[in-house]
Amino acid sequence: MFGYVIANQSDFSESEQTLYRGTYCGLCKAIGQRRGLFEKMFLSYDYVFMIHILSDIYRQPLQTSNQRCWLHPLSKQEIYQNAVTDYAADMNVLLAYYNLKDKWKDDKSTSAFLSQLVIADSAKAIAQIYPRQSKSVLQHLAILDEMEQQDEQNPDLPASVFGSMMEDLFYIYDDDYAPLLQSFGFYLGKAIYLCDAAADLKADLQRGRYNPFMSTDVGCIDIIVRNAMNQLAQKYEELPLEKYKTITDNIVYSGILIHYQQAVAQREKELQAARQKAEKRHS
Repeated sequence: MFGYVIANQSDFSESEQTLYRGTYCGLCKAIGQRRGLFEKMFLSYDYVFMIHILSDIYRQPLQTSNQRCWLHPLSKQEIYQNAVTDYAADMNVLLAYYNLKDKWKDDKSTSAFLSQLVIADSAKAIAQIYPRQSKSVLQHLAILDEMEQQDEQNPDLPASVFGSMMEDLFYIYDDDYAPLLQSFGFYLGKAIYLCDAAADLKADLQRGRYNPFMSTDVGCIDIIVRNAMNQLAQKYEELPLEKYKTITDNIVYSGILIHYQQAVAQREKELQAARQKAEKRHS
């Protein structure tokens, strides 16, 4: 999910920090147990958010235990897991696989090419367990690729396609909660797609890569992103959350925006470094 759906941990209480990090450790453990050690390299805090949302909706408390892991072999770590953790672990690996394929296609990254070969079997196994989600990812990524080839410059269109994909990932069961989760997933997907496109705009312009904001007035981009965040917040408030709401509140109202701003600043820093390097070569 692009690495934006992350908490502003500086605002957490000690207990919230323990729960958030423990859920991350539980996700890591689940990926390793279900899919393998290499797949843990693509572990993302984004899916901790998914775990807390779905666990709260379905009133499935996270169970705590103390375990050792390969990163902390000498001391046991407090981890939090439940059945939702396994689902999020598989979605983490599935999207990582397609993200690697995309990086190979766009950037010809050798590491991405080799990595997607390594985790291909895991992605196939996940597709057999969750055919609806896997089919949705394939279909929506194909539509996004077509839009990219057509140089679609209405940012709302590709953002909505990505939102539709996330809509299919955020509900597990066809039950009374499905419409709420689908709607929330849609607006979450739209928001993070627009954040990522806005953060990448200058780099994409410099490198001649597709970006749906290339024809958008610069002054309007931040307004579009913030409007998407407001829409996400409205849908978020419709969810009947209780147990983990302080953590998910932090992410929706603070964490995503902060990480978006950090991504914009980081991209600008990288571009400045590249320009300085180029100037030195030609001096």
